[in-house]
Amino acid sequence: MRSKFSAGSRNLIGACCAIVLATTSSAAKKPKDSPPAISSIFPGGGKAGSSFTCTVAGTLTKAPARGWADHPGIVFTAAKQPGVFDVTIAPETPAGPHRVRFFNDAGASPPRILVVGKHDEVIEIEPNDEVRGAQTLRRLPVAVNGRLGKAGDVDTFAVTAGAGRWLVCDLQGYALGSPMDPAMKLLDEHGVEVAMSHDTHNLDPLIAYNVTKSGTYFVQIMAFAHPPAADVNLKGSPDHVYRLTVTNEPYARAAWPPAVQRGTQGRLKPLFGPKDQGVEITADARQVPASEELFRVPTANGELVLAAIVDPPVIIEVEPNNDLANVQRVALPCALAGGIETPRDEDRFGFTAKKDETLEFRVRSFALHSPMDAWIRIEDPKGGILKQADDEKEAGFDPVLKWKAPADGDYVLAVGDLFSRGGWDFLYAVEAGPAPSRVVAALDANAYKIESGKTVDLKVTVKLSGEFKGKLVVMAEGLPEGVTAKAIEVPAKGGEVKLKLSATTEAQPGNQPFGVIISTSAPDAPRTFLAKFDIPVTEPRGDRLINEDTLAWLTVVGKAVESKRADASGSEASLSAKK
Repeated sequence: MRSKFSAGSRNLIGACCAIVLATTSSAAKKPKDSPPAISSIFPGGGKAGSSFTCTVAGTLTKAPARGWADHPGIVFTAAKQPGVFDVTIAPETPAGPHRVRFFNDAGASPPRILVVGKHDEVIEIEPNDEVRGAQTLRRLPVAVNGRLGKAGDVDTFAVTAGAGRWLVCDLQGYALGSPMDPAMKLLDEHGVEVAMSHDTHNLDPLIAYNVTKSGTYFVQIMAFAHPPAADVNLKGSPDHVYRLTVTNEPYARAAWPPAVQRGTQGRLKPLFGPKDQGVEITADARQVPASEELFRVPTANGELVLAAIVDPPVIIEVEPNNDLANVQRVALPCALAGGIETPRDEDRFGFTAKKDETLEFRVRSFALHSPMDAWIRIEDPKGGILKQADDEKEAGFDPVLKWKAPADGDYVLAVGDLFSRGGWDFLYAVEAGPAPSRVVAALDANAYKIESGKTVDLKVTVKLSGEFKGKLVVMAEGLPEGVTAKAIEVPAKGGEVKLKLSATTEAQPGNQPFGVIISTSAPDAPRTFLAKFDIPVTEPRGDRLINEDTLAWLTVVGKAVESKRADASGSEASLSAKK
């Protein structure tokens, strides 16, 4: 059956597979080792076009470990010292978070995060616990790769800031997967605290300080336990790795409009603050799979801002529309892109519905890292509340409202913040119209292992919503030569589907990523949904830079013969393995 992977997905899997195939070094013997177990990578990233040495902590086991990244521009070369790798990042490598794994003949570690930046980078230097021993950051913007190496550790950095400019300090610790709940302080030249941040959309802090007096300022980093502990002492360990971006340049924190229609090239403006917009950037959503609902848009300065990927056309909110006298008329289906700009602001949109017509209203706000805690409700033309919704689920602050029209007529959709707050970054996108058909598919593991001549089951849990008239088929994409999987039809109501991976007796040993897709068929429009797995983390408390992945890992254990392989550096090499 011909694959219905999007071009972007096929290219990604092809590139990833091309850089990893690796043979075992033992004949028919099964590997007695275990896959690597990685607890941290230091530094947590590097600048595009640079080379550096990184230390991988955890259990790499006795077998030599190799590194893999989701982009061929990131290359790991093992050094002589165990757990140390030389890393090269090509200049064209996209900025932002990337998935990396470390693998051996027995399998691969779960994905970890490595960030590619656009600014100059420095390594934190101890001792720097106090203001008088602060490490000076001589040029901004800069990305600091640091580590709170022991309990009670505090890292302090000195910067020079000019009056009339903003000083932005953005910390990523929890977002990298580090076991930390970090906090950050900004002190003036006398050591007096002028700003403090603990949590944002997750456990990581961000300070944006409007400098009123030129001089030296001190940024202090510390961390509490995560998961939370009974005490409130400062924590630290070799795994408390973080990245701190410090800049006095515009720093985008949102995008306008906060939605892009799937299959189009949208134009967005990065937002730096109240009425402070940057140059328009292109958000290319033409190849985004149907399973993706959020889009990271890179800005000119390297920051990534989030936009919702929506199916219907995007309509921009127009003020004033906060009361029944100023309702903004819209035609469904549509995606409403707006903002709650001031405290107690409410936005209202008028629409027409027919009796017994079932409509769905899905909000994306918290998912965009907006501070807004959205509510939505359906009102009659006189303001009477017909139905309302707040949070969709526990720990999910974006509501979904499903509603059946009681009669033909005009109705009003109202949107606001639960605590009557507002601001320039209180943005939202609402998909409004008949409930579309959706597929959510979850893999039962992030990595699998198969022996030559044998089979292994891969379980996919498929949840369906809406109506599908054609068949849905699950298939594996990007399997190595000698490994196959017969496509399986999804039950009409969804549920668990088992893909059976089969390896021939001649299947060569190796390691590589692969994907699992769910494809629609006629009379439904052709769409592809990617099966995902959650990247393992202890007690999620908000988003990390990458929360889930679509590239599972396959390790083939079998009889090694002379073959060609592409090692982790991406170069072709001929190997003659022992028999």
